[in-house]
Amino acid sequence: MYQIAILDDKSQLKLGHTFEVSCYNWGGTYRPKTIGSLVFIKEEGFFLHMRCDESDPLRRYTKANDPVYTDSCMEAFLSFYPGSEKSGYINFEMNANGALLCAYGESRHNRQYITDVGITPPVPKVKLEASFWELELMIPLTFIKAVYGRCDFEEAQVLRGNFFKVGENDVNLHFASFMPITSEKPDFHLPNFFSNFILTKPTNK
Repeated sequence: MYQIAILDDKSQLKLGHTFEVSCYNWGGTYRPKTIGSLVFIKEEGFFLHMRCDESDPLRRYTKANDPVYTDSCMEAFLSFYPGSEKSGYINFEMNANGALLCAYGESRHNRQYITDVGITPPVPKVKLEASFWELELMIPLTFIKAVYGRCDFEEAQVLRGNFFKVGENDVNLHFASFMPITSEKPDFHLPNFFSNFILTKPTNK
């Protein structure tokens, strides 16, 4: 179970809990180290940070909902209200150009791009260095309310999700996840393999 620290503001980001995307469920030799954290900032929303130790990541796509998963891509799949009437998950998929693929649905099938329903998706901020690249994504409460019709969160509330690093290409083919996935073929759209993410008060570090 991953703990999402509840913070007062961004000055407390260091109190977030680190996750590592290190489950290579379908093998492969290309395995760049990928870590991150997800926190909840009161009255603002969820703040995602991810970093991959990868030089010159493949980054061809630049537009919203381009197939960024065929570039070098970091991803978060999040179900904000599991078990509720509207319990689907949002996939946030981002490459090193800051292009975002973002959709909502309950499984791989019948997903709907966020932009197709008139909702403005959050905007990733990407930093590209010689030996690594990292991204930040602020997921505002207003965005969550536009998708789910609600944006209430409290301590001990449980979300579900998983984090990924992927490159569906001939350059550096790889598929990695935070939580392990058991399936014959690579597939991240399997919510039964999501983990519980629980909102908790931070512990001092």
